[in-house]
Amino acid sequence: QYNAGAFLAAPSGTLEGSVIAGQKGAIVLSRLRDPEIADDGSVLLPASEPGAGSGLYVVRGGKPSEWLPTAALTSVGTGYRFLTGRGRDRAEDAIAFGQREGVFVATPAGVSTLALLDDPTPLQGRFAGFDALAGGPSGIAFHATIDAGRSAEAVLRSDGGSLRIAGRTEKRVRGGKIVSFLSGLIESVVPLQAEAAGVAFQALLQKSQASSGVFVAGRRGTRPLALEGQRADRGRFLAFGSFDLGTGGVAAFTATRSGAPSPAVLLRQGGRFRTLAAAGSDTTTRAAGKFVSFDSVDVGPAGIAFRATLRDPTGEGIFVADKQAVGAVVLAQDVAPGGGRFVEFSPPAVTADGVLFVAGVADGTVKSALYRAALAGVPGPAQTVAVTPVLALGDSLAGGVVVRIGQPRTNRLGAAVVPIDLSGGGSTQALFRIDPTQ
Repeated sequence: QYNAGAFLAAPSGTLEGSVIAGQKGAIVLSRLRDPEIADDGSVLLPASEPGAGSGLYVVRGGKPSEWLPTAALTSVGTGYRFLTGRGRDRAEDAIAFGQREGVFVATPAGVSTLALLDDPTPLQGRFAGFDALAGGPSGIAFHATIDAGRSAEAVLRSDGGSLRIAGRTEKRVRGGKIVSFLSGLIESVVPLQAEAAGVAFQALLQKSQASSGVFVAGRRGTRPLALEGQRADRGRFLAFGSFDLGTGGVAAFTATRSGAPSPAVLLRQGGRFRTLAAAGSDTTTRAAGKFVSFDSVDVGPAGIAFRATLRDPTGEGIFVADKQAVGAVVLAQDVAPGGGRFVEFSPPAVTADGVLFVAGVADGTVKSALYRAALAGVPGPAQTVAVTPVLALGDSLAGGVVVRIGQPRTNRLGAAVVPIDLSGGGSTQALFRIDPTQ
């Protein structure tokens, strides 16, 4: 019935209190984020309240009370989004972190503004927060929380003109009524994908046999791609993790199912689902062991890529698949370029001719770097894929030194962009673009 919650446990492991997203009470919360516990056992919880925007809430005995809303007046004005706090003796004595933010579009002509925190929205009220930004052939799409509007959350899109509503809470769709755009995991929102067919998003539902689903909102209305309870290759969907869309109506999901090995990576094509990899199954690649879990599926010209953990023996790796086979791209303990061995990986991003990923390296000349794995199809069962470094910690870039490499993201044409943190130069952050021809 409920998809997310924050729980308080005693040192013995006994649950002493909880806040459940969507549970009825004096205050109904959704979009729960990372909680902080104070010395007296009270909890500071970032969350959203339908019709009232987001803020920080103090929880005592399982009962939340609003402590710091987005509309709060500070000594430097209003319109701050309070993301987290650090508890002290009591949750009410916490130090909170707030920021003002906006949604911007960069083109060769310059940078333009789509929306700013505290701006008015197409649903009345004012923007209280932004996340899950995506772009594609149909324009720019983003998720927003709204303070004092006709809906508490919305997915909005723009193709260069005014903002339009792709989805909003309280909207009735085939499958039920949208109550939230959470993925069902605390602190996680499934990334939006803006496609020629419309904007795709995951929503939680009420007044429906399904409590969640993945939808596409386009010119012909909003239609489900997958719903909880829907048959999915010998099983039925229970919950969805990440998802991504490709061209030609292809979609890939990580999901849990009833009646079939779970979790799993599934391909949707032509309205039918096919299992690409499932927990407990052999990898059928050069990686010894069995799959345990999956995350961050990405669809692109070079295939469907995902990160997976393994057992017997324990490990992890990045894999790529099509509807016929699965292949290993890179594995923990593989030898890294320049020496050392790979020990951990970021989620992969599929380019026009391979996969980009950030990896940690043990006993090498670099500790972490952005790498490219070149692909010409799914690797064979014993095939090793060539991996080359693109950018490493300590490299010089834009007048500074690279100190952090963020998650790479790609578009449908295979171009990529990577956020970079810098030190010792005029800028502290930059976006690093990689074109398909590079």
